[in-house]
Amino acid sequence: MLLRRLPWILLFAGIVLGGLFWRPAVPLQSAPFQQTIPLPPRLECSQHTIFAVRSGSWDAPSTWQVMRTPTLTDVVAISSTFVVSLTNEVPRTVALNELCNTGTVYITAPELHFEVNRVLVNGVRGVIETRTISSPIGFSPSNLWLNVADGGHLINDGQITASEEQENEQGTASTGGSITANADWAFLGGAIIAGSGGVGGARGGDGGSVTIAARYGIYHAGAIIAGNGGACNVNPIVAAPDMGGRGGSVTINVSPPTGVIEFAGSSIFAGQDGTCPGSNSSPPLSVVRSDPIRISLSGAGNRIRGGNIVLFTDDGGSIDLSDMDTIAISATGSITLAVGVGGVITMTGGTEPILRAGENITLYADDVVTDSGVTPEELADAKTFQSETSRLLRFVDLWPGADVFPAIFNRTQASSFFLNNISAITDTFQIEATTQSPHWSVSPVQTTVEMSPLELRAFAISVTPQMGAAVQATVVVTVTSQSDPSIKASTTQKLFTIYRSYAPLVWLAQYYRTYAPFIRVLRAASILLRN
Repeated sequence: MLLRRLPWILLFAGIVLGGLFWRPAVPLQSAPFQQTIPLPPRLECSQHTIFAVRSGSWDAPSTWQVMRTPTLTDVVAISSTFVVSLTNEVPRTVALNELCNTGTVYITAPELHFEVNRVLVNGVRGVIETRTISSPIGFSPSNLWLNVADGGHLINDGQITASEEQENEQGTASTGGSITANADWAFLGGAIIAGSGGVGGARGGDGGSVTIAARYGIYHAGAIIAGNGGACNVNPIVAAPDMGGRGGSVTINVSPPTGVIEFAGSSIFAGQDGTCPGSNSSPPLSVVRSDPIRISLSGAGNRIRGGNIVLFTDDGGSIDLSDMDTIAISATGSITLAVGVGGVITMTGGTEPILRAGENITLYADDVVTDSGVTPEELADAKTFQSETSRLLRFVDLWPGADVFPAIFNRTQASSFFLNNISAITDTFQIEATTQSPHWSVSPVQTTVEMSPLELRAFAISVTPQMGAAVQATVVVTVTSQSDPSIKASTTQKLFTIYRSYAPLVWLAQYYRTYAPFIRVLRAASILLRN
């Protein structure tokens, strides 16, 4: 008799033990600049009020000479001798007066915001690096924000790097870590490198992006590199691969009407799209964009590489491509250069192509200046070339604050997303959020948002996993311009549940609902065997 009941007994024991003990784990000296236009003196760090005396945790008082952790009023210094680690299981903000780093700062958090009042300096030997974090549904990136208040400077002569993602042989890999920086002035002599997407069995993870925004000017003499998309179909068990991950984008914005971007022997590389053997789909191309009133790429040594490259200005703006190297700007897709009414594109100083595109090159300008006897088309190498009248271009960028969001069961929480109105006009955007996963409730906290030209803003999506919700889900967020519905953007975010103290009952109920038909079949079989 006991032997006949054994299968049913074992199944029931497994359900109870699973509910009791299994649950998701909660992811606990300055570089010289070549100057061709005026710039203000770079701010120097004030006398430090707190400095590291040993390697260790940012949150350990013993790491700092004053035996306390840094606060909003502090000038924080980390020397090249020390490695300081900042770890958090949920998004975190660290507010300081100044940060002066020539050492190493390692960050492990879904999202880390440095909010600095006056100046953030990452010196020649300085390293700021985010690292991949684990979650119940795999690995997720660690995204970094560097925000300097009005009047402040961001100075990077060292290396700022975001996390590389891990392999996921069975499904879609996570995206690489992204880096976003905001300041009045940005002086970039070092390297800023976003993370590459992970290798996935079905789809590669997208590469992380780099976004640099300044109110007045950006002086770039280093390297800005977005993450490559991850490859797919590394697992032969997966029969139908989707696509490789999308290469990360580089977006550089300076506010009109007085903003400028100066490139001096610099490099900008958008991420390459991941490969996917056997897939017939074509991954989206990565993008490089710039939007000040003046863009100066004049001179040798400046390089831009990407999938699609778009350089554009406001009315009266200028794009200076004079005296550039041969094939200084190269895209696997298209190249678009656009200035508003009264603007000019300058392409003097050579007869060899300086632009190369795998598809088409388009210039939007009423005035394109070249050397005598040289046409703009002779300076471009592409399948097709077009020269049109001046035009204001418009884009919208959208991305999640964290690739993976932990949501507590039966509790409503807000997940952050970020929207960038990359245009010269004020616009209102409609926000929508959807999911295909049952028993997950998602909705925007506000359904519309009005944004000024080039404004970057955070907004929230309300997330609630209800009774019966699966352990993981995906939310799709879409924003649409109300002045021009063709201008829209979409992004996704993975969700997973964290169960509270009554998890055993919740999991027992869910397991019973899932396996009730199977239990009934086993019970009927047991009765038949008994008879």
